[in-house]
Amino acid sequence: APITLGRGTREQIRQEVFDAVQILGPGGGLALTPAEAIYASTPWASVEAVIDAWKEVRDYPITAAPTSASVSCEATCPLCSPKGTGEEL
Repeated sequence: APITLGRGTREQIRQEVFDAVQILGPGGGLALTPAEAIYASTPWASVEAVIDAWKEVRDYPITAAPTSASVSCEATCPLCSPKGTGEEL
């Protein structure tokens, strides 16, 4: 997320990468890129945090990100929430 990349801590950025991989990675085909969220004001340390986190979880097959703190997509994604509306969030 642009806000996390621009102002997040290294751990917050790591968690965002893990969540993206857990939700979108199983089955293959995930291309993780921060390209649209890197601005002149984006700290380079944040970009490095994305790269380092990706190195931890990049190998397939991916079944889940290696963290117990990840939230399931159903709880966070309006498209995947139980009713599909996101209203229950």
